[in-house]
Amino acid sequence: MNIALHYQMTLRDREGRVVWRSRKLRSYSLVNAWLRLLRGLMNNATENNIKDINGANKNILAPADAGMAIPYMNFVGSSDPGIVVGTGNAAVGMLDYSLASIVADGSGAGQLVRGACTIGMVAAGASQAQLPITRSFSNSSGGTVTVTETGIHAGCKKTGIAPYEYPNILVVRDVLTSPVAVNNGQTLTVTYLFTITV
Repeated sequence: MNIALHYQMTLRDREGRVVWRSRKLRSYSLVNAWLRLLRGLMNNATENNIKDINGANKNILAPADAGMAIPYMNFVGSSDPGIVVGTGNAAVGMLDYSLASIVADGSGAGQLVRGACTIGMVAAGASQAQLPITRSFSNSSGGTVTVTETGIHAGCKKTGIAPYEYPNILVVRDVLTSPVAVNNGQTLTVTYLFTITV
């Protein structure tokens, strides 16, 4: 059995026409927190001291605890979970907890408007199953935003008493081999594809 992760990027103009598309690129950058959260799911236990995207240690609730405890990548009212992009180029490290320089959600200088993060259906055949995760980033900042890194945040539920915290945990980070310039009026779509092959 083989488990693989790939990503692909598509750049469209303001009319929605494709102006550039990358080839499907291999992601080698699942980071430590991915296994920490997976262990919590399998062990049905709280995982202590996982760094959130701000570098603060958080104790993440066990799945069987009350409320929403399973990591998620789309959430109404928040653009933080899911695929994110950045402008940093520091090498990926196993203990990374954030992008080197995340692009904020918005239409100000240096920002991109994050669309909804879409979790696709699992497509399974005789020897392979795939799960796509997709998000678009629109540029209405008035200038060019050059993307050099991508990643995925998993939203989680922290232990404690109400009101609960819902920290975001970095589980994937990739530094691009070639920067992608997103001009004003353009939209960059990033798709991550998880694949299992037997």
